[in-house]
Amino acid sequence: MPKDFDLNIADPVWHELLSVPDRKKALAAFRAATLTSARRGLKGGRLWIDHSWEHRSREDLLIPPEEWKKVRSHLISALSLTSDPKLFLERIHANLTAGLAAALTNGKLEIDSAGHVRLPALQAIEIEPEAIRSRDAIFAVIGEVQFSDMLVDLDVQIAFSEVLLGNRAKSSQELIACYGALLAHGTENDAKGVTAIIPGLQVSHVSAAMRALKGHGRLRRANEQVVEFQRQHPITELWGKGSKGSADIMSLDASRHLFNARIDPRRRTFAAGIYTHVLDAYGVFYDQPIVLNERQAGAAVQGVEHYNDARDDNAIRL
Repeated sequence: MPKDFDLNIADPVWHELLSVPDRKKALAAFRAATLTSARRGLKGGRLWIDHSWEHRSREDLLIPPEEWKKVRSHLISALSLTSDPKLFLERIHANLTAGLAAALTNGKLEIDSAGHVRLPALQAIEIEPEAIRSRDAIFAVIGEVQFSDMLVDLDVQIAFSEVLLGNRAKSSQELIACYGALLAHGTENDAKGVTAIIPGLQVSHVSAAMRALKGHGRLRRANEQVVEFQRQHPITELWGKGSKGSADIMSLDASRHLFNARIDPRRRTFAAGIYTHVLDAYGVFYDQPIVLNERQAGAAVQGVEHYNDARDDNAIRL
């Protein structure tokens, strides 16, 4: 790095590192500053890449200026719009006035003496009697069941603990520790908190089980067995055939030191995204951690392809 290097081309926060006597260290800092500046430029639209679909020039996404001058009037006419801004605002104002009058007449909103618009409180929809009878009949058949009993019963039929631990549990303590590790990973609790609510466990037992659950592919294979077990029940055919699904991202709190953690724009805290895929039969069949505020098309397609590769029937159609 030259000693007479002009620091004005770099962000001021890097000037101290760029001025150190060790010019090799200064060069490394300049590389980091350049990469950071390029990243901000790409995300802000000041820089673009010709072959990229996401970081493209804004001019390439718009109609060329010469063509726009020729077809502008035709497009405005086809969309039933007007080039006069006053006339355009008058139309919007007329529609707004008519909509407010209709809403006031139907009681969908109120306007007080101060001119404040108030929406009425939401009213709960009456529950259909058939739904109440069905619910009561189901609970009458099931009866009162503790969550721990349900967990053990599912494990007996699915054997997901064997997949999670990598082998069949050698003792009841090892099995209970596996259940405790699932609770710790699936909630905002930790090993110490789980041992406080499960008698007979030690923190070391739960911690060891939590590390075992982090083995590559174990949670996913166990989850796939649970989904297949769920779909064996005839009632799931009323929900869906497994040929459709939905996917969305959720924001999970994360440490600022995690490489894919970003600032959540709503809560202003560090978080990572978890992209979850759900079948039409309500089974969660895939999830993938992704960076917040990024395009989600790739993650959505990847989850569908993973599901289809493992099945010969009822594949999800893209």
